[in-house]
Formats: sequence, structure tokens, C-alpha cells
Amino acid sequence: MTTGDPVRATITGPFGSPVAVYENGALRGEKFAPVVIEPEPLLWLLAGIWKDPDPQVRGILGGDALLVWSGPARAEGVLNLAQARFASLRVERDGRTYEASYGETADPWPRKVSIEERSSASRLQLTLQARESLR
Repeated sequence: MTTGDPVRATITGPFGSPVAVYENGALRGEKFAPVVIEPEPLLWLLAGIWKDPDPQVRGILGGDALLVWSGPARAEGVLNLAQARFASLRVERDGRTYEASYGETADPWPRKVSIEERSSASRLQLTLQARESLR
């Protein structure tokens, strides 16, 4: 995503009807206030990953580790060590805070994702219905 080309994507429901559209740096839908976020961090949150290098391990409790990044976007994630997957991620960027939580399994995308943008209280809950091959 470093091409500088505009990014546009549509999130659809189980029968193909549009639920939300991402363009011009914002995710918009009829049932929630716009969530303003750059394409890469949004994709990372949807995928349940964080790609900034060199996190610090702040602690381990039971089977979970708290990882913290202090780069341009401050981020912290609770990593389930047995599954090697995030249970949750919180990102502070450009004065906004995004919180994502993940449920069920991932193959490779999480089956359930909930993202909330704190200042507007916008919340998006997604359940993966199907995947299409990019080939």
C-alpha cells in the first residue's frame, strides 16, 4: 500500500449488499459515524496484526502477553501466546484512539472483528462470511 494510489474498498453483508465503504481515508456506513484512518492501519486492525517493528513486551499473565509500540502511532496489543494471535489491539494515531477485539478463530483473517473509534463512539462489528481468492 505504499504506491500512493487511492484506496477504495466495500464491505458487504452476507447477501452482497454494501455495509460500508472505505475511501478518502475514512470508513463510512449508514449505521455508524465515519471512522477516519489511513489504509494500512485499517487493514492491520481488520487482519488482527500490527506491523510496526520492535514492540516492547510489558508483561505476561497466564497465556497472554502485552506488547507495546511507541512509534508514530502508539499501539498496544494483548497477544494470546498459544494461538500466536491478538485478542485485542488499541491504537492511538492523530488524536484518535481505535480499539479492536477479535473473536473465534483466524484462517488467516479473524472470523469476528469489533473496532471502535473512541472520540465518536463509532463501532463496527464484522463477521467473516467468505473469502475470495486474489488469483
